[in-house]
Amino acid sequence: IPLLISTNFPLLKSTRQGRAKGWTGGRGMGYKRGMKTKLAERWTGLWMAVLFAGVALLVFRAALGEGATLLSSDDNVGLLSQAQRAREVSWGHPWQGETLWGMPDVEGLRPSFALLRAVDVRWFTNWFHALCLGLAGWLTALYLRGKGVGAAGAVFGGLTAFWTGTNLTLTFAGHVGKYGVMAFCALSLWALGKWGRSGRAAWGAAAGAAAGAMFLEQGDVALFCAALLAPVGAWEGWRAAGGRWDWRRLAAQFAPAAVAAGLLAGGAALSAAGSGVTDGVESQSEAERWEFLTQWSQPPAESLDMIAPGWMGWKSGDPDGPYRGALGRSEGWERTGQGFRNFRLETVYVGALPLFFAALALAEGWRRRKEEGGEGACAGMALLWGALGAAALVLAFGKYTPAYRAVAALPGFSAIRNPNKFMHFFQLAWGVLAGLGVLAASGMEGRRAKGWMWAGLGLAGLAGLGWVAVWAEGGTTAEARCKAFALGWCAASFALAGAAAGGLGGAFKGVAEGWKPVAGWICAAWVAVEAAWVLGPHFIQRMPEGYVAENGLTRFLEGAEAEGERAVLAGAAAGQGVWLTYLFPYRGIATVNVTQLPRPPADYLRFWRAVGDSLRQWELAGVRHVVTGAREAGAAVRELGGRAEAAWTGEGAAVLRLKSAAGRVEGVREWRRGTDEEALAGIAGGGWRAGEVAWVAEGGGLEGEGGACGEVRISEVTVRPGEIGFTAEAEGEGGLVRVAEDWHPGWRARVDGEERPVERCDFMFQGVWVEGGRHEVRLRYAPDGAGLKVQWAGLLVGALAWAWAAVASFRRKGNGL
Repeated sequence: IPLLISTNFPLLKSTRQGRAKGWTGGRGMGYKRGMKTKLAERWTGLWMAVLFAGVALLVFRAALGEGATLLSSDDNVGLLSQAQRAREVSWGHPWQGETLWGMPDVEGLRPSFALLRAVDVRWFTNWFHALCLGLAGWLTALYLRGKGVGAAGAVFGGLTAFWTGTNLTLTFAGHVGKYGVMAFCALSLWALGKWGRSGRAAWGAAAGAAAGAMFLEQGDVALFCAALLAPVGAWEGWRAAGGRWDWRRLAAQFAPAAVAAGLLAGGAALSAAGSGVTDGVESQSEAERWEFLTQWSQPPAESLDMIAPGWMGWKSGDPDGPYRGALGRSEGWERTGQGFRNFRLETVYVGALPLFFAALALAEGWRRRKEEGGEGACAGMALLWGALGAAALVLAFGKYTPAYRAVAALPGFSAIRNPNKFMHFFQLAWGVLAGLGVLAASGMEGRRAKGWMWAGLGLAGLAGLGWVAVWAEGGTTAEARCKAFALGWCAASFALAGAAAGGLGGAFKGVAEGWKPVAGWICAAWVAVEAAWVLGPHFIQRMPEGYVAENGLTRFLEGAEAEGERAVLAGAAAGQGVWLTYLFPYRGIATVNVTQLPRPPADYLRFWRAVGDSLRQWELAGVRHVVTGAREAGAAVRELGGRAEAAWTGEGAAVLRLKSAAGRVEGVREWRRGTDEEALAGIAGGGWRAGEVAWVAEGGGLEGEGGACGEVRISEVTVRPGEIGFTAEAEGEGGLVRVAEDWHPGWRARVDGEERPVERCDFMFQGVWVEGGRHEVRLRYAPDGAGLKVQWAGLLVGALAWAWAAVASFRRKGNGL
């Protein structure tokens, strides 16, 4: 934000909505202004920022108050705590060390996690989404102001784009990366507008850097957004080049943008490809892969949800209206009952009011498409955004449309799940069109304004008839009440849309000039009310404090007795889902359980299939404690055949201690050289015990085929995600220390400060050889990271691009928004 404000403060400048008939715009659209106008418009941008901050506080008011934490399902306060601890160890090479027995995360310079490192995790959980949405909405409003849209219409467009529908309500799921993408997408859009008006390549480079930064946050959504944002960039770049097909001038404009975007996006792609995380889809048939990629496709039959709030229900499990549609439904669910019946944690509702003005913008754009000057340019922009919005919606339909098969076959797109992610960009296009619709309405003649007014009132009447029909059919049922509210709100929105269009277009003689600004701000206020009181209560909710509160179980598992060891949840322990999703990650209690792993790495799949026995897997992973229900503890002890004993009981849970489990770090008595097949067969055999014999793969530093090891005593074990330290005291010529952490070529070992090779033991664990004597050993996940180096280069180029743009704004007199 300081970087934006530093760009000559003209960030806060804007063009004033033209009072002459017709659409007006910025560069090349016949708009002139004086110094007095520029100064006033700077303050307009500033109070627009304050307005979006106020909307954020209003919508996210559930986060206010001492001890309040927002509830989210995926990127919740627990999992964010886990991510925060990983980034404290390594900024660019995070290691997921508290789930299963560890796996690499995609290395990268995520800007959102830079903030996560700097603030309290609860503050981040509460306000990161609001910060991104507020910034994105504001930047979109500034983009619209640059196209000649008045303040009310610009705010209306920014609110529609980011404070409704999926972009707002996916807050309930968390999905931090998607919100980072939204903020950078809006930043790129604003810079593209500056590029087209100023004609300076500096703004093209700044826009490219912002677009590339999207890939640092979440590559799949960034790719979807970048593919649809590219035509906007091409159009603005062509305008920046003077609107002529001069190839040298076009190359001078586009080259800096391409370099800035390519370095960041390319670095992120290299990191993802080299992360070692392999999607478990290689063995799937073509039909299974298609179902896997497109399971979350937006059903076209549920499109009424976009303008009728809660028509198909709000979200899965919502007490006021559980989702009843088909989003997320597994193929063949009706026949087999396997998989998901449906699953949705957000709503696609944007509203009838924005739809009405988006349609108005498209209609006026088509009518004025052949006009010259500003009117024709704005008409072309409206049609461009309409085409992009339509493309995004069709692609969001995924498996319900043949078009997605062609897209899914493209490189990059072929590995991305969930076509409904295109809804993010579709909503942005909807917001831009809604803002342009307010501008178009203000330039209409009274007769056309009356036509649009009666159209809105007619649609309101149709929605009202639907409301009557639903209520008459069975208004006492919960589903009927939900549908009646949806249609009633839709009817009121259309009625307001018609009245606002009539007022903006001067349909009411004598009060037209006074009604215009009022009508525009009523539209913006309506969207803010929907965000705060229609959508917010269903999706912006407080988390029960008990989800992460300390209790006797956490105190036991956090104690010295369990330090450095993993736990496992088994049986019918009360609150097991909350413990795994919120409590244990928040408290830093490592487990071998995982709540969401739809695409496990290939080595995990192979290991699970070969070993089979759960107890053997726990022992291999360094598990010392098994958490189960208090009533099930006795049966669990008997089932384990005396290999476990009761360690703690209370609060409806019991903890069992495994007697023969290997430690997280332990010296072995013997090592053997073996292939992967021999190692898997050996550790799966009945007579084998972890800590007795370690199977060592080729490629390490040990020579020979195996042998006995001297006794190694381990002490002072410290474990952090991606970093394990301990003291080893070996007898004789030394011995092999086995570490129950997933092996990866990025791990490095230092013994007394000297680098040593990390052996791959027991197929997927680690080992370090220590000579006789006492040694300090440190293992750290620190891959070479070619992708990370490219990202650093991209950030440097991006910073230079924004500095270049800032200097250009200072030096270019009269360069507006």
